[in-house]
Amino acid sequence: MQFKTVTTEDNTITVVDDTYNEAMHSLSGAYQEALYMHVIPSKVLTKRGQVYVLDIGFGLGYNVLALCVEALKQNHTVFYAIISLEKNTDILSAMEYVYFHDERDTIYDLLKRSARGETVITDYFSHSVLYGDARQLLSHLPANYFDAVFHDPFSPAKNPELWTVDFFKKLYSLCNDECIVTTYSAAMHIRTAMKQAGFIVGKGPEVGRKKEGTIATKKNIQIEPLDDSYWLYLKTNPKAVPFTDPTLCETPEEIRKGRKLHMAAFKKGLQAP
Repeated sequence: MQFKTVTTEDNTITVVDDTYNEAMHSLSGAYQEALYMHVIPSKVLTKRGQVYVLDIGFGLGYNVLALCVEALKQNHTVFYAIISLEKNTDILSAMEYVYFHDERDTIYDLLKRSARGETVITDYFSHSVLYGDARQLLSHLPANYFDAVFHDPFSPAKNPELWTVDFFKKLYSLCNDECIVTTYSAAMHIRTAMKQAGFIVGKGPEVGRKKEGTIATKKNIQIEPLDDSYWLYLKTNPKAVPFTDPTLCETPEEIRKGRKLHMAAFKKGLQAP
């Protein structure tokens, strides 16, 4: 696996994965994206007691790092139990390129240990990385368990298997009623997939040059949902047709092909008298 390192505008490093030919983070600021797109809108920093966090797409570990750095600034009345899912077992070689030259390096060294397969435990967080296809890994996690989910795979165009209605349905079952799911995509077909999976869907923040993201939860006391006019518009737009993967094992090519067929049928239906 080859990685090309890129320094982003907040002076933190991201890498381009040659499997997807895509950078792991926004070039306007890799660490900034983790903090403001995921950690803060998830509201994990306002919770108390034991907090369970699922990080989908560990990558360089910035989402977990940002959470741990911010948590360290608070008193240790909260314990974060964090599980990351990652497909690429070579990610550790990319992490070796990353340095912050500040207090973040101490925590990042711990995340490198968890990327090697250890379960790292400190007085305010634990972290482990599970390697494999996230679709299958979700089946090994407990239902109604997580207080926050950082959904951060590669883009829907490159990594559609983690953006389907069926994947989000599985994810929905793992979230407790207070859980907030954060993601950087605001694409119509992604929001439709989340809604069809049962989530209440709202706007996420804009970060750097990134357009708004998306947040979702089971109960709308946590977020301000998108209004009815938005969903009515999506019902007439073929671009809102979501990815599906009923067996949770289709290839990316099969998933993309299936959506094209559904879009064609949708358009034909719109044109019918």
